[in-house]
Amino acid sequence: MAVKGKSRSAMRRSGIATSVAIVGTGFGGLAAAIELKRAGFDDITLFERASTVGGVWRDNTYPGAACDVPSAIYSFSYALKPDWSALFGTQAEIRDYLQWVSDEFDITRHIRFDAEVTAAEYDDATRTWTVTSQSGATETFDVVIMATGQLSRPKMPSVEGLETFLGDSFHSAQWRSDVDLRDKKVAVVGSGASAVQLVPAIADVVGDLTVVQRSPNWVMWKSRRVPSKVQTAMMRRSASLRKLHHNILFLAYETRYPLVLRLANPVRALSSWWLIRTIRKNLSDPVEAKAAVPDYKLMCNRLLLSNEWYPTLGRDDVHLVGSAVTRVDPTGLLTADGRHIDADVIVWCTGFKASEFLAPMTVIGEGGVDLHDEWTEAATAYLGMSVPKFPNFFMLFGPNTNSITNTIVFLLERQAAYIRQALEYREDANVQTIAVSAKTNATFQLWLEGKMAQTVFTDGCPGWYTNASGKVTAMWPASHLAYARATARFIPDEYDRTPAAEHTTPSERPETMSVDTHVLSPATLCSAFERTVQAHPHQRALSTPDGSESYTYQQYLEAVRDTAAALSGSGVRRGDVVLLMFENRPVFHIVDLAVAHLGAITCSVYNTAPARDIEHIVADCRPVLAICEPKFVATLRSAVNGRAPLITTGEAEPSASALAEVDRPTSFDFDTCRRAVEPDDVLTLIYTSGTTGTPKGVELTHRSMMAEIMLAGERLEMRPGDRVPSAMPMAHAAQRWGTHYNGVTFGLDVVCIADVQQMVAGLQTIAPHIWGTVPRVLEKIVAALSAKFASEPDEAKRNAVASALRVGEQVVLARRENDSLSADLAAQHAKALPVLNAIVASLGLANLRWLMVGAAPTPPHVLLFMEALGIEIVEVWGMTELGAVATINPVGEQRTGTVGRALRGVELRLADDGEILVRGPILMRGYHNDAERTAEAIDTNGWLHTGDIGSLDDAGYLSIVDRKKELIVTASGKNISPQRVEAAVKAESPIIGSTVAIGDGKPFISALIVLDPEVAHARGAALGLPPLDLQSVASHPDVVAEIEAAVERANTQLARIEQIKRYTVVSDVWVPGGTELTPTMKLRRRPIAEKYGDVIDELYASVEAVR
Repeated sequence: MAVKGKSRSAMRRSGIATSVAIVGTGFGGLAAAIELKRAGFDDITLFERASTVGGVWRDNTYPGAACDVPSAIYSFSYALKPDWSALFGTQAEIRDYLQWVSDEFDITRHIRFDAEVTAAEYDDATRTWTVTSQSGATETFDVVIMATGQLSRPKMPSVEGLETFLGDSFHSAQWRSDVDLRDKKVAVVGSGASAVQLVPAIADVVGDLTVVQRSPNWVMWKSRRVPSKVQTAMMRRSASLRKLHHNILFLAYETRYPLVLRLANPVRALSSWWLIRTIRKNLSDPVEAKAAVPDYKLMCNRLLLSNEWYPTLGRDDVHLVGSAVTRVDPTGLLTADGRHIDADVIVWCTGFKASEFLAPMTVIGEGGVDLHDEWTEAATAYLGMSVPKFPNFFMLFGPNTNSITNTIVFLLERQAAYIRQALEYREDANVQTIAVSAKTNATFQLWLEGKMAQTVFTDGCPGWYTNASGKVTAMWPASHLAYARATARFIPDEYDRTPAAEHTTPSERPETMSVDTHVLSPATLCSAFERTVQAHPHQRALSTPDGSESYTYQQYLEAVRDTAAALSGSGVRRGDVVLLMFENRPVFHIVDLAVAHLGAITCSVYNTAPARDIEHIVADCRPVLAICEPKFVATLRSAVNGRAPLITTGEAEPSASALAEVDRPTSFDFDTCRRAVEPDDVLTLIYTSGTTGTPKGVELTHRSMMAEIMLAGERLEMRPGDRVPSAMPMAHAAQRWGTHYNGVTFGLDVVCIADVQQMVAGLQTIAPHIWGTVPRVLEKIVAALSAKFASEPDEAKRNAVASALRVGEQVVLARRENDSLSADLAAQHAKALPVLNAIVASLGLANLRWLMVGAAPTPPHVLLFMEALGIEIVEVWGMTELGAVATINPVGEQRTGTVGRALRGVELRLADDGEILVRGPILMRGYHNDAERTAEAIDTNGWLHTGDIGSLDDAGYLSIVDRKKELIVTASGKNISPQRVEAAVKAESPIIGSTVAIGDGKPFISALIVLDPEVAHARGAALGLPPLDLQSVASHPDVVAEIEAAVERANTQLARIEQIKRYTVVSDVWVPGGTELTPTMKLRRRPIAEKYGDVIDELYASVEAVR
């Protein structure tokens, strides 16, 4: 049947046509060709080294060759054969099936037979690939797809004396049908898949048969079921029945995946016991029986299928030698245990060079990079298909895409579909080249390494799964359905792309890291932590700047496990809330993560919060337990007021038990608790103020936080071992995400600073690689440096610094305008760099790759100063209800004045009034115990109404214009309800009519206070002041003292960050409906700020004097 589909030449909009070279015509090559033809790609050439199709099923013709996966699933899902001779098809049947598929889908005419490819080289100038055949012929293509498989090159051992053997010697994959085995002494070397099929097939023919093996394999019973004539007739008649049979078998085999996990598995244990029993039953010689039993776990190596293997080994004329071949002489083999085995014929069943991907072909990518040089340690590829620096280059059956639990054909179909999507994107988006980014691949390899560590493949068993250095390069460590989800959608942002209209060098191309949050990322924070511990057990995870405390990830896990046991013994169960109050110390991270591993919910409280707020939080979230460090015992004891037990991390007190002394139940099962945690369980409860001033509990689930972590990680490169300071309170969503959750997910080295005032000083000790902070910290750094430079007594040094900073600023401004640097400015910058670098080093930021800043607008002069030093500033925007951040200015693609683009999968939309609406996987579940306010925040279509006013440019960069909600975000990033502050002040004195809290983006809260006209007039008359003279009333010592006392009393009811540090009394009268007040007496904040701009500026003059 010819493949039907509209031609891409008719469908394409970009004008880009795609010529494709496919190397190989086994299952992989045919899958790719069929998928592309069905999508309308016409210009396809398949290169085949032989004269027919079939790959490994054409080449392996040894007696007994057959498949060990049921034929109903070892075939294409869209070309199901109805009449297989048995459950497991033979070599000849599968070969003929592939030929039929090639003809039926009109692929054969695209195949160039007897054309072995020896090289593929990418041309940077033309952005095309040149494919060279063994004949020396060359041909140019846009895209190259390698489908040569992992089992295409037989592996012959290098054995001394092999050339001296007088008989016939050959590999099973190069079977010599001209060699007559009748009555011959035959030695078969190896006991892998080929030997297990070959040995029983020739045992009745040969005169004497010896199997020499270095290591045995597990061999399981194989069904001999043959379909009946009725069944075959029904299959021929019904395509739906064939599909149903196919799907049922696939799902049945998919259930075998847990057998490869390291976790104890009763099926694996029972199977091992049964096989050992079978071996001993069939092999009467105890030495041979012992040699037939593997010394590694079942499934660690490939599980083979045969009913005849063990009975054949038990025959009198068949011998098993459990020793390696050390030498060949003219008459036979010598083994490591000193035996000589006479042989007329030697058959080498020694497998294939499965870890030598694409060898011996030469593959050259961008800039002359040799693929095999890139793979010196081990072959790696994103999803087994794509390699950085190799544009428009794909593989089927590439590194880490083999399977022993289900059919490889399923994976090949998924790969073919993914590549088809990539090529469709290339044409439709007018993109000439696509190459997976190094960051995307690095993140995938990190996931792969962690996942692989969970399997028995890494148990060190012998076999072809591993390369020479012991790295598993062949196997896919997850289920087939997981691979299907991972490859379901081609994501352009995971790839470096070159538009057809322009060309950039590889070093100029922006890199973005991307992970499919539903497949490759862990489902819960607990599984993220487990993966990191497995991948980096001895790497430092937590520490303090002075080194007094330090934990590796393995020690971190042990501390979490111990603490979880204590909390479980204290009654904490899944879904319970645990209240925390800590400074930023390692113990917080341990306790918080222990709670999460129990499936419970952490609620961290600001340690500066007033008692009234803590009491509200306690009443709302109803914790079953409260934990704190010793200095906060009194605070929590008062707020909790006996409603929950109190535990301290210090010594026991009358009202608080000591964590170290709490019983750890011997029955506690940490792993069972961890595995019970589900993605939709609430991870943490973060209370944030609303416009009414009443704190709201934001529920963030494991799923939403893992989405936040992984999606933000696509823009912010985080490497295992990166040092990052952690100083802000952990009750703050951004800090919790930025260092705590990112730390355990990406394997960061988190340095905890208990006193935030010591953060800047601590940078010199920490020397961070990445850092996230708030604008106020940067303002202090810039102010301190500016003052230091201005006071420098050495005029030459002072001028040198000033000149270097000027040049640095000019470079920044030029780059913001996308201007190339003039030769003169470039020379000046090169001269200024030593000075600028010295300043950066003095701050402890010489290793810093990026500095994230958010939670409030960053003053332009601060951004310019820091960027002039060469520091990569990344502005972000978000809110607690979004987990942390929703937009990030991508490194290398920042747009000044914006907070960047939305994370992948996160939607931004502006309402009619300009309010920013957000939808996506990072959204909170809702407000705790507050369905009404949840419904107000998240509409029926899933859009979160943020309360911020913004604008979007054509490239999707977001700018924050105003705040629809009246929350203040100070320079330190704390959300403050102005109504709450204002109400507290007004309540303390009747002479105060209106109070306007000021502080958005400022280092502290200030206020404008307006007198109540009626009360003020009465007070003035009592004081003997002129009538209607509010200025005289406001300045009278008695009124000044009264207002000062009122502000002081109000401050005692507010958290420290909310307290008013400065204020001024405005003597104007504000009337309803006027400039300052609405008719309903609501404050018009923007007009007030504009009218009193000079007054407000005065409040923040000499801000360094205010602490």
